Amino acid sequence: MNANPNSPVRHGQIAAEFLQTVFEGQEGGVIALFTKPRKHSKFVSLANPDWVDEATKYAIGARRHDDVYFAIGVQAQQAHKGRGRQADVVALPGLWADIDVRGPNHSATNLLPTIEDAWKLLHEFPFKPTVVVHSGGGLQAYWLFREPRKTPTGAERLAVQRLSKQFQGFLRSLASRKGWTIDATADLCRLLRVPSTYNRKQKTPVLVTYEVIDDGQRYNPSEFAEFLQMEADPELKAHAQGPAPQNPTAEFLQVLGGCPWMRHCKDDAAALSEPEWYHMLAIVGRCKDGARLAHELSLPYSKYTPSETDAKLRQAMEAAGPTTCAFIESELGQAKYCIQCSHHGKIKSPIVLGLAKASKRPANNASIEPHGATDGIRRPQIQTTDR
Repeated sequence: MNANPNSPVRHGQIAAEFLQTVFEGQEGGVIALFTKPRKHSKFVSLANPDWVDEATKYAIGARRHDDVYFAIGVQAQQAHKGRGRQADVVALPGLWADIDVRGPNHSATNLLPTIEDAWKLLHEFPFKPTVVVHSGGGLQAYWLFREPRKTPTGAERLAVQRLSKQFQGFLRSLASRKGWTIDATADLCRLLRVPSTYNRKQKTPVLVTYEVIDDGQRYNPSEFAEFLQMEADPELKAHAQGPAPQNPTAEFLQVLGGCPWMRHCKDDAAALSEPEWYHMLAIVGRCKDGARLAHELSLPYSKYTPSETDAKLRQAMEAAGPTTCAFIESELGQAKYCIQCSHHGKIKSPIVLGLAKASKRPANNASIEPHGATDGIRRPQIQTTDR
């Protein structure tokens, strides 16, 4: 093996490692490689066990004269011309962003000033990229999925394209707050640079390199969809992230009607453990008239006191956010209720059921007696849980 780090052999290994990382887990379909300025396409079948060697050999050979790119979307089959069509994309390995910076490659003056500014922008985003390519004119960052997102139908392609646009739209909004522009590159056939090839847009070609960020974290598409949904909806964000809002609008009966675990907390309030009680309050307190509801739901406990409930409610309201469905299911061990939920895996926290976008019709058994007539609330005769 040639040990020279600048040899074509070593550069080929780097390109191969990158392509394997991006298309990990994809067993079928075709990837497109494309060169400029000659505009030549090379299609490589992922069903071929030697696809990495084939793609790498082409890229390293073509870099002697051309800029070399690959299309991010996996095609169903080889295209007749060009790099393929969005309508033929059958899988997507992740999300991406192409962040150009000012310099000889770009005439625009409203781009990010430096590579350091591009890194700062990436750090502002709550999800760390899996890998980042130094393109020679900026950064191309990838947030790769745990497994490829299949898009066998038109509806699924539209859904993932919408996610890509929303994702890049959020990054572009972060940049625009500083007066910078990031190009829209959300199309599913977007061409991106292959590491170990050269950026030939300037007089002296620049070697394209890449780095894995930390441990190369991967994501589920739903993690981005959920985050972007909250970012796009100020009311949802106010209720589902951060401390409790000053004037909550979530309807408790909608939460109660949609969440089996919350119904358990109400029905079994007399024997509720302290952890469940606390996490129930973290949701109830973020609902309209939450303080009153917190006391009514706590009252069946035989050792209930107003002062202890007020103190626990304050603590729950100062937390970073309401209890999440994932925490309820795993950390509290309440999977038996979560698996009954029709919203299982679709929402972040039961609180979102109480917002305007959630169903406004509670289940028939979702009711709670009004405060005041405390004699109407059943108290247990035997206390089974000490909190």
